[in-house]
Amino acid sequence: MKERMKKWYAALIGFFFGSCSSILPVAAYMGPVTTGIDGHVRDSATSNAIEGIRAQLVVNNYTNTTVTGADGSFGFESHYTNTRLIMSDIDGTNNGAYIGTNFFYYIPAANFPGSVTIEIYLKKTN
Repeated sequence: MKERMKKWYAALIGFFFGSCSSILPVAAYMGPVTTGIDGHVRDSATSNAIEGIRAQLVVNNYTNTTVTGADGSFGFESHYTNTRLIMSDIDGTNNGAYIGTNFFYYIPAANFPGSVTIEIYLKKTN
């Protein structure tokens, strides 16, 4: 009886681990590869950080929005190499009125996964 149980146990373990080897590549997939896009928005004349700038990342029909902090920082995660970044002054003249910018940004494939850091300089409207 013990010998029969050992064989049954060995067969069960062999079946389980044998079938897991075909499942592991699927289980190891954790979704699309992402990269971080971090940066700062600064005044073009003084290089000081600008707080209260709306930063938008646009890819196809998807938009992700944040507002820069006191240090002018913003950050996004992206699954795509071609993205559009839009910076807009939304707080009026509280810290000066700035001209927005709208540009395409290509993230080199070497940065996936990883991160890129960019500095964006805006001009005051005067």
